[in-house]
Amino acid sequence: MSALSFVASVIFNNRLHVALMPAALTLFWNVALGLPLSAEYLLMITIHTAGGYWWNMVTDAVEDSINYPRRGRFIWPDSRLTLLLILACFAGAFFLAVRAGWVFVLYGTVMNVLGTLYGLRMRLPGGRVFRVKSVLGLKNLYAAFFWSVCLVLSPYVYLGRVPDGRAALVVAISCMISFFVELLWDVRDIAGDRVAGMRTLPIVLGEERSRWLLHGTNVLYAALLLYGLVSGLLPSPYAVALVHAALVAVYVEHFFRRADRQLSSHLYLLFGGVFIGIVIAMGTPGRTNLPDVMQGLAR
Repeated sequence: MSALSFVASVIFNNRLHVALMPAALTLFWNVALGLPLSAEYLLMITIHTAGGYWWNMVTDAVEDSINYPRRGRFIWPDSRLTLLLILACFAGAFFLAVRAGWVFVLYGTVMNVLGTLYGLRMRLPGGRVFRVKSVLGLKNLYAAFFWSVCLVLSPYVYLGRVPDGRAALVVAISCMISFFVELLWDVRDIAGDRVAGMRTLPIVLGEERSRWLLHGTNVLYAALLLYGLVSGLLPSPYAVALVHAALVAVYVEHFFRRADRQLSSHLYLLFGGVFIGIVIAMGTPGRTNLPDVMQGLAR
């Protein structure tokens, strides 16, 4: 049990599970979008996300020293190994992006610049320090943009295709999901965020109002899913996600009663991953255009 606990701490405290989420979510939404994506694309977004989150650990050194346990970590803000790993991830992702053409590289460059600004402390004229993460609500919207607009539209840019109505609905649903997760993590990270001088929604609104905001976001997520199913924009396998939404309502109450919210917040991603896997497995491989490696697993 101790060995399993250590492995979990390595995965969670170095954000390894988060690095896998873009690939998992891309496969999840591709059940509806049906884009001919390759395993190479999934590899590209996985290593790019790993580099991005490790860079975020560098810029978030103050709050993470309180919010994240030290056990199992090999990513440290002042470590040369960390900087080398980040550089290797971005270099690998860039090499794979170049193969898609200069338009995708230009698009990726813009997204990278915006992503880099997320956690940086920028000194403005007059000596005032500006940080995206310190602006009330902007932190959540900024992250929601990358996990919805960027996540859903990137495959279209990669393939040179024009998004349709299904993509717009997927962006809206993804925005609700990512806003929920960011707010959940802000509740978890209240102690460290206070020390870092950040004004997150839970710090300003308090835990009780944040709890109701989480419930409200989950209801909007379920409503958009239901609309997609009724309108035919989403295929039938996504009905499973309604069960997920119902269980999330129970999970929120459980989360606020937990003394150790760190582990609970990470387990939420694994819990969501189960439903992602169910929808992917229920999708028809010929219709969803899963990468070749996934086609074999689906059979």
